Amino acid sequence: MWNTKGRATRPWRVVYFGTLVCLGSALLGCGETSFPFPQCGGDALFFSTRGPSGESVQLICPDGSQPQTFLASTSTHGFFYAQGWSLNAAILVLAEDVPPTPGPFPLHLYLYRPAQRQLTRMTMQDGTEGFGALSPDSKRAVYEFVPNGGAIQTELWVKDLTTSQELQLTTQTQPRTDDVFPVWRPDGQEVWFIREVFPPDFSSVTTTLMRESASGGQPSVVLGADQAVDGVAFSASGDRFAARAAQGLEIVDATTLQASIILPQSAFSGMSFNQGTLFWSADRDLLAFVATVPHTNQQEIWTVRPDGTGLKMIHSENALVMYLGGFVQP
Repeated sequence: MWNTKGRATRPWRVVYFGTLVCLGSALLGCGETSFPFPQCGGDALFFSTRGPSGESVQLICPDGSQPQTFLASTSTHGFFYAQGWSLNAAILVLAEDVPPTPGPFPLHLYLYRPAQRQLTRMTMQDGTEGFGALSPDSKRAVYEFVPNGGAIQTELWVKDLTTSQELQLTTQTQPRTDDVFPVWRPDGQEVWFIREVFPPDFSSVTTTLMRESASGGQPSVVLGADQAVDGVAFSASGDRFAARAAQGLEIVDATTLQASIILPQSAFSGMSFNQGTLFWSADRDLLAFVATVPHTNQQEIWTVRPDGTGLKMIHSENALVMYLGGFVQP
């Protein structure tokens, strides 16, 4: 379900229904009430890999130390992605559900509560979910969704986790167009996302950075196709955002859209940036992203300060794909 460039392929259009799964002792041990968090002196990074040993979500300190498994594959789930703000709140998890009979493995989003070791399906809509993000207050989730029965195109939905109300944020009217990798503005008022447009043979992709009110409306363009943005992350204050664009890694003023390149394209030495894997730590004022080494399956996590200093590779694995899920507090 994933390609080697780190982008999810179009989800399988199969739905697996399940409401509550207790992760057994082979994974985490039901009944325990705490989770060991890396001693990082602050937040840690979620990252996920898919490799020969299966899928897993891990935590790692931003200096690359103390990697440890957070969620490992089971006979019923392969875990691709986790995002959340604190282990004391719900964590959003993207999992591949292994159905009881042969067939495609669907992707669904779950809310995982570490203290209870429980997964709860986040939505029971008739379709397949993709990447999602919790709002800064953890009360809403925005997520990718491909409905069953129509064109296989990705739309964005918002769910209020308190009231269970769901809102369709974007609707696809153009062919071969997907809205993907949503992020929240820090004040929770807007959702920003990447709009992908493919030619008829799907040989390439054009990307545009979009924004829309979290309560709905018409999306508008932030940075056009000429900028080729494929990753965005906000500073804690929301006055700046980082963007991985055609010229490299940029810091952009959110009001004026004036950009400063902190890592030019040449700094990546031919590596390909894994789409949608850019995050900004409010705790440390640090950026993190994933890149793939050319002609290999070597996946690397890098960190850099917003002024472009301190570029460091903190973790490397031979894996089919690697994603970041962002920074999380213990």
